[in-house]
Amino acid sequence: MGFMTRRSSTETWALCLALLLAPGTAGASYAGSPAEKAAAKKGAKLVKEISLDLDGDGKNEIGAVEQVGGEMRVVVFQPTGSEEEEGGYRRVAESSRRAAKRVLRLEAQRLVGRAAPELLAIFEDPSPDETSLSVRIMSGTGRGIVEIFAHTFFLPAQAQRDGKVVSFGDASPHYTVEDVENGEGDKEIIWVKEPNTLTLPGKDGPVTFVIGAVRTVFRYDEGKGRYEMAEKDQVVDFLPELPVSDVEASAQVAKIWGTAQAFWATDGDLATSWNVPSKGAVGQTLTAKLKGGGNVRMIRLVPGCGNSVEEWNRFDRVQGLRITLGSGQRFELDRRRLDLLPAGVKAVGEFPLEEGFGAQLLIFLDEPQELPWARLEITKVEKAQVPKKQAANEVCVSELSFH
Repeated sequence: MGFMTRRSSTETWALCLALLLAPGTAGASYAGSPAEKAAAKKGAKLVKEISLDLDGDGKNEIGAVEQVGGEMRVVVFQPTGSEEEEGGYRRVAESSRRAAKRVLRLEAQRLVGRAAPELLAIFEDPSPDETSLSVRIMSGTGRGIVEIFAHTFFLPAQAQRDGKVVSFGDASPHYTVEDVENGEGDKEIIWVKEPNTLTLPGKDGPVTFVIGAVRTVFRYDEGKGRYEMAEKDQVVDFLPELPVSDVEASAQVAKIWGTAQAFWATDGDLATSWNVPSKGAVGQTLTAKLKGGGNVRMIRLVPGCGNSVEEWNRFDRVQGLRITLGSGQRFELDRRRLDLLPAGVKAVGEFPLEEGFGAQLLIFLDEPQELPWARLEITKVEKAQVPKKQAANEVCVSELSFH
């Protein structure tokens, strides 16, 4: 038994007519589909075609890609009911042209909340340094069938990275269509531009962590009748903070309720914190229960008061710490000797806060772990950076989060 193969729409037209025209039928020959014949009249070559109801009138149009020299364009033909006009079809719209070597996709997709689909085409033009992807979208509107999106994206040649790469999501440059706004209605056009990375020293050399991606978003503007680029790029976080259900501390300073409670260390706000008296701070613990458990890959600690530079310097900070995980793993770190990586930790790095001062400690685990809870224990204290009379005599922890 032979293998069956998929045929293009052009081949299907030819096969059907060939079967109808038996040998010996005088004067009968296949001259091509309507789109093929229309392309030939314009001095173009038909690359691909599909049938779809683009304007929602119940009659199928032909969407086609034509190649003219080294450029491609999308062309739409409407049925006329007249056999005299290009086999019963007339050319009603075409997209802008773009240099391309091949068609990656030509398909019908519902993109802008209409009953009728849009015609989406993606052309590819590779070169040694980069590959361009040109996206063209045709849609039936009150102005007829028109182009509502035309853009070219460039994929740079993939650079080789030194050392190991650990990725928590797909940040490679790519194109997608999805509803990222509210889960209903129009779909956005998403172009993932580049990864957001952190490179930290590991046990066997540098480790690059892909922790997010930078993407450009195009939204459909109903008033303008086309897709428009958002003013700013979006940063997608591959390691969002996991929710905490309960926090308990072995001690805390005696202050007005809410100003130094244990749960303020897990609220995502640098202006609040968990504080303990500096005297007796070593050995004090903060235990966080993760809501429903959590697949933890990274732990973040802000080991001081992150509300302001003044508070960072006035309060004592955590220098040495012990982390105990609900999985049974335990390890210790000293912020002054982060080159000494304990077992179970892939890499550790300390960076200033986004506000430009202080520090945040990022601890990447060897493997993701499902954790019901985790505990921070203070093992060493770093003294305030102000004269003793100005010091707060408290150890401050602004944030402990799990990602």
